[in-house]
Amino acid sequence: MTGLDALREHHLAAARTQAEQILQHARQQAGEIAGKGDADALAVVEKARHEGEAAAGLDTDRAWTAARRKARGAILAAEREMYDELRARVALAVRRDARYPVLLEHLGHAAQRRLGPGAMVEIDRDGDQGVSATRKDRRVELSLAAIVDAGLGELGPRVAELWR
Repeated sequence: MTGLDALREHHLAAARTQAEQILQHARQQAGEIAGKGDADALAVVEKARHEGEAAAGLDTDRAWTAARRKARGAILAAEREMYDELRARVALAVRRDARYPVLLEHLGHAAQRRLGPGAMVEIDRDGDQGVSATRKDRRVELSLAAIVDAGLGELGPRVAELWR
């Protein structure tokens, strides 16, 4: 294992730990969002069920299938909305975390090592751009959105459990 691999593992472990802490904090808020989303999804499903019964009264498979698709689309849209809100809240929590500037510095050093000597590294401490580095025709982007997506991605199915 090289020093870069060890550093990468260290940063991944730190990001996982930070994501777990953020997730713990976000669960309470996500529970409220999920409760509202569940209620909205149930209302949509109930409405779709009524529409489906009406379509069944017309005895058309096409209308029934369309109602099911509409209900499923509404549920997926509600889940997406909840995920997007969770993602935004996690990004805000990460940005507000006192350790965020240190994380940006570490990511800046990692990007520098990844691209080698002469790489131009830019750190956006106040915005969502995170770290970007360029050297000749190579570029590394480590934005806040990428950090949050990686953290939530590491949590995988546990994030989906928030609204189930």
